[in-house]
Amino acid sequence: YIVFNAQQPYYTAQVATIDIDTTAGTNHTSVSAILAGAYSANGAYTDIDTLTWYCTADTVGHIVNATENGYRLFKITFLGVGAGAVSTIDKIEFKQYYGTP
Repeated sequence: YIVFNAQQPYYTAQVATIDIDTTAGTNHTSVSAILAGAYSANGAYTDIDTLTWYCTADTVGHIVNATENGYRLFKITFLGVGAGAVSTIDKIEFKQYYGTP
């Protein structure tokens, strides 16, 4: 997983753009990216949204949360299905918006 620290005192909407690369050899059957948020480092994370790829080609996916929230920490967790499979995350962009993205 990867954590984004966003300590601004504002409610924001979020967009995570993720570029996943299938590799030569055995690819995952599917890969899920779960975006979650927490109010503090000691608080529990709450799932915001999930994006699932079915790995047949290199893909760019977007998790778009248009509902503003006051989370200060955001975490993206990746879960792959397929024993011994390999997929590469080429790029992640995480953006926050004041209002609807």
